[in-house]
Amino acid sequence: MKKNLGVLALGLSLCAFLVGCASTGKNEAFVSSVSHPRTYVIDLADAKSGNVSKFKTLNDTAIYGSNNDFTDFLKFDPPQIGDTFEVHYKGVSDIDIPGIELCISNHSTWNNLISQDQCELALAEDIKAGVPFEGVKTYTLDGSAPSAKSAVFFDLYYDNCLIKNDPAKYPVTGKAAKITWEKTVETTNTALDAGEVVTRPEGELTFDINIADAMKLIQWEVGDADGNVVTNYKTFMNVTECPQFKYYLPKKGDTVNFVFKGTSDAEIQGPIIYALVDQSEAAGWWKEVGADNWSMSIADYVPAGEEFTISGSMKLASDCVGGLTVFAIYNAYEGATGALWKFVRE
Repeated sequence: MKKNLGVLALGLSLCAFLVGCASTGKNEAFVSSVSHPRTYVIDLADAKSGNVSKFKTLNDTAIYGSNNDFTDFLKFDPPQIGDTFEVHYKGVSDIDIPGIELCISNHSTWNNLISQDQCELALAEDIKAGVPFEGVKTYTLDGSAPSAKSAVFFDLYYDNCLIKNDPAKYPVTGKAAKITWEKTVETTNTALDAGEVVTRPEGELTFDINIADAMKLIQWEVGDADGNVVTNYKTFMNVTECPQFKYYLPKKGDTVNFVFKGTSDAEIQGPIIYALVDQSEAAGWWKEVGADNWSMSIADYVPAGEEFTISGSMKLASDCVGGLTVFAIYNAYEGATGALWKFVRE
């Protein structure tokens, strides 16, 4: 429901085990004409950080790691389950390393894209300082597939990784290495290989979205406080991952309609007002884009333990450049608490 309101107060990862969302900001998007499953060729010399991998210890452990970003090569046709990565490398290390392993990870969600068994395979072994080493290794994506907004990294590790399988074969070096890579092949560039472009239609568009497509759980937390007295509660519903925004984001003049059906673990005595904002890095982490921010409500009351539906609709006063978030708040009242909303499947 909607109504006008007065002013409401606003006041690296562990070895092979560990690996929230930005858009390209484009209003045209590439759609690959290459069929899946497909093979992506990766040359470690093409990492975004350059052709030198500098290793350091991770999270106060004895594991040495180097994170190598290949997101820009893959984002226009993200890998899917069943695809393969053909990883090429030719490098020189400044120290001896008994063995290095590789894990392919989505740093946006911190999950592996390949199995633990594949992560624990040696990419290269018996590396000697100053002696070139090279090879090719193939991996199959069998974890959750990344999206165009994911950060895909090829993470290298040594010390206390392979060692757990064969400590005699892979003794600990206890040293930080620097490996310089030499380019030997062309890395797959999906922006160039896509072959098809989806262009945003002309005119003002309407986007009908279900928040549950991006967020299954919505957590309300303390917003502003006056000393020890809470004045309001807030939540950020980032809807950038909704399928309607796969290729382009809303612009000035567009309308965004949204709905969420769920249950709440706490009663909320509204009204709950909201704003449409862009919280992406491209927008400087905060840009208000809604034409009627803070003058519309999504609900006047939400019961505890019963199904409810909230909805909203708003035109945009300016373009989204990197994402879209529904930022909602409600004033504190006697007995008020934060709440956890869980979506209810239709």
